[in-house]
Amino acid sequence: MEADQEKTDDPSDHYGSVECNQKIAVRYKGGIQRKEEQTMDNIQSATENLIEAVRESQEYRTYLRYENILASQPELMHRVDEFRAENYELNNRAEDIDLFEAVDHFESKYRDLRRIPEVNAFLEAELSLCKRIQKVQDDLFEAVHISIPEV
Repeated sequence: MEADQEKTDDPSDHYGSVECNQKIAVRYKGGIQRKEEQTMDNIQSATENLIEAVRESQEYRTYLRYENILASQPELMHRVDEFRAENYELNNRAEDIDLFEAVDHFESKYRDLRRIPEVNAFLEAELSLCKRIQKVQDDLFEAVHISIPEV
């Protein structure tokens, strides 16, 4: 009680004044806020550790090695990038197409490119790295329930 305030007989005032209760509530909310900040810091730290683990992985090092080999041959890298873009489009088309015909055309168009050992090794390394990252994402979504409607 403040020195210049009168003591009250109000039974609801047994823990102190409203001002005191507000200070307790602010301290309590501050504790929750600190806990949330700590949780977010933990998530950020775990994310940074995951990124570092991916960068140190054999899959990533192999991918970088073959990416550097192809980068030293700009025309070849351009052809590989065209292959990758067309492959992505083929796998993500929503329109009605004859998929067997489209895949046959795609494979025959890039057959010679796929016979180059460095190109094939790069594409395999990229696929391996992507599968590793997808596995991490799948594990995360399996462990953390988020209700997402099917489309």
